[in-house]
Amino acid sequence: MTKQDKFESTLREDLHAIEQTAGAPEVFRLAQARNRALAQAQPKASSIWPLLGVSLASALMLAVLVVPDYWLPNNQLVDGVVTEELLFEITEDNIELYEELDFYYWLAETDQDDIS
Repeated sequence: MTKQDKFESTLREDLHAIEQTAGAPEVFRLAQARNRALAQAQPKASSIWPLLGVSLASALMLAVLVVPDYWLPNNQLVDGVVTEELLFEITEDNIELYEELDFYYWLAETDQDDIS
């Protein structure tokens, strides 16, 4: 027999002897200790705060993406795009553009002739 086999057999005999001599109070205390250990090992319920935070952030993002025109005043540039009302607003720059419209048509035609 090897050393490990001797150790295992000795340990097994000791445990059987303790099992035979253990009385009801020791068994009851061991059962209570086991139940307390098992009760502590149960996972705790997760908090609702992370779920609430994610839901609130999603609702806010949805509100910003769906209803952006509600918060933007009229006649403003939106991400570099001019609104139609701003285009039709009469200013000195717009009047110059309309006065020189023939020139711009001629320029576009000559550019296209050069390309083709």
